[in-house]
Amino acid sequence: MSTQLPSPGEKHNAVQNMFDRIAPGYDRMNALMTLGTHKRWKKAAIDSLNIQAGNVVADLACGTGDLAQEAARRGADAVGLDFSREMLVEARQRNPGIAFVHADAEHLPFADGSVDAISCGFALRNFVSIEGALTECARVLKPGGRLALVEVDTPRALPLRLLHGFYFNKLVPFVGGLIADRNAYAYLPESVAYLPNEQELRTILARCGFTGVVKRSFMFGAAQLISARRAAALHCNITRIENAPDTIAIVQGNKSTDAFYWEHPASGRSIATVGCVREIRSTGPDRFSNARAMWSDVIGTVQFEGDTPPCPVPLLVGGFGFFDEDPPAPWQGFPSLRFVIPKTCWIRFDGSNYRVDVSDTTGENSVPATTAVEADTSDGHKSDEERLHWLARASAVLESIAAGTLKKLVLARTRTVSVSDGGAAYATAQRLRETRPTCATFMVRSNGRIFSGSSPEVLARVHERRFETAALAGSAPRFEKREKDEESSDQLLACPKNAHEHAIVVNEMRTKLAPLCIDVIAASRPELRTVPEAFHLSTPLSGHLDEDSSVLDVAGALHPTSAVCGMPSAPARERLCFEEPERGWYAGGVGWMDASGDGEITVALRSALFDGRRAVMWAGAGIVEGSVPESEFAETEAKLTALHGALEESALTDVAYTEANGSIPIDQQAEPTDDDDPPTRRAASA
Repeated sequence: MSTQLPSPGEKHNAVQNMFDRIAPGYDRMNALMTLGTHKRWKKAAIDSLNIQAGNVVADLACGTGDLAQEAARRGADAVGLDFSREMLVEARQRNPGIAFVHADAEHLPFADGSVDAISCGFALRNFVSIEGALTECARVLKPGGRLALVEVDTPRALPLRLLHGFYFNKLVPFVGGLIADRNAYAYLPESVAYLPNEQELRTILARCGFTGVVKRSFMFGAAQLISARRAAALHCNITRIENAPDTIAIVQGNKSTDAFYWEHPASGRSIATVGCVREIRSTGPDRFSNARAMWSDVIGTVQFEGDTPPCPVPLLVGGFGFFDEDPPAPWQGFPSLRFVIPKTCWIRFDGSNYRVDVSDTTGENSVPATTAVEADTSDGHKSDEERLHWLARASAVLESIAAGTLKKLVLARTRTVSVSDGGAAYATAQRLRETRPTCATFMVRSNGRIFSGSSPEVLARVHERRFETAALAGSAPRFEKREKDEESSDQLLACPKNAHEHAIVVNEMRTKLAPLCIDVIAASRPELRTVPEAFHLSTPLSGHLDEDSSVLDVAGALHPTSAVCGMPSAPARERLCFEEPERGWYAGGVGWMDASGDGEITVALRSALFDGRRAVMWAGAGIVEGSVPESEFAETEAKLTALHGALEESALTDVAYTEANGSIPIDQQAEPTDDDDPPTRRAASA
């Protein structure tokens, strides 16, 4: 049986009347529907509030008062609120020592900042305006006050989802009709349509002034607990320092769950951060605009003390993945987009050094520490099968190009090495910084894992409304012999196919940038970009942004460029999502943004994920018409060498390693390629 959901204008009275009707049998139906486990979920909700004796705790949409009763047991001054008068009658009979008040969720009878904690059980979907109710919660909560929302959910696993669907959509309305009111319990499963998904709810909570959002699932995903904390004003203390410590050493020496390092030696800019005071996380096609909106809400609360910094603080540091959705294992801790405001930040710009300490009035971090999980470090060997698999994938792409469904696709492959020391990521970053001064070297530490690399490609750089980026499309290998090295670069510059593909990328980037910019200026011809392992064709683009655009907006508009994805973009992304879902943050972006929207985002290339004593490295190559699969495989070998060589030079790798294309692990020895062959056709590559 299906019931029609009330319209927004009818919802208040319809839901109020429904709960008045079912109030007498409400507790009995809850016990039957959840097999009695709802009490354990509600206890967990009260646990998450960290109640102290004498705290004022408001139980929103209290029903018969279960949550208010549990809070009172902890010594709280509990108040239950509901707009159903019949529910309040039941609540007062069961809990005579607790105050129960008739009130609407969007008009709470409390002064601003007067409540320590708020609980709400299975009512979020019943509010006329979820955002209106959460905004009201933020108004009455003290800075740092806690919020706990218990709600229904849908299991992710298909068998459980089917079983839950039958139970929730068929059995619950049937039993509810026998015991109480069939229409009311037919409304229950239908009302799930009112609930925002997890990302939408996170965004709403952030917009309403909440931070530190954590989700916990119960009963195999049939119920959920969302907890959050009312954001407090941020306080920044800025100190100029004469002799700043080494930025990599800062990150290595601090054991905080969250840490970030970014350095561009040639420009004299370096950033190291530890800790997390605020987290901005987003997923889906609107992840960049959502993150920008959350950041705008945060920076309006900042208070300053101390010296004048080299850029508007606090900084937002972090990165984002290649795809819009959260990546699979082993990328735990690296969601689709995650930036943080660090607790402590060391900045070196143009020879000046500063330390920025950020805190809020609660003195708490917004993200709880998590325990690192030791990785499986089993060893394998290079594989000829792996090479053959790459050749097969590249050949399939060439067939798609010939059929006209693609113009280009950037394929990636991985190499997994066992590292002999927990400091491998830091030693590798030090080596990359020394040997690649024109590249941006970076590390992001989260959830016990470290994503690190050294990229030649700037996705977006913004300073005082002026942006810079570059089309990096077309590459050729380096050689030890000077003559062959010069021949390789000359052939790259003279290749008409490379020039044509490069022009397409430049035009694509100009088109993507146009909505954000007053003007876009591109160099008339590409220049040669030289890094230790390859030559690249590069065309700088620059211009001026409109008043509302930031470096994050520019990055969101450009990502993914065809240099790391393909053309046309939509079918290329769809194919990569199917073939390489484990890309994670590889070919995404890593960087920083200041309080004015200026900053720099680097394309996350020449990168590896360090997980325990294992490092997974990525490299890619663009397949276009005329590409030779063997040559593209050799190109990825050269790129993998950039990181693998740094690891070996740091004496932190074992001999054995495993290779894979996409998600297929390999464990056989591969034949080496002949680097003395002349360079062949090269596409834009990752």
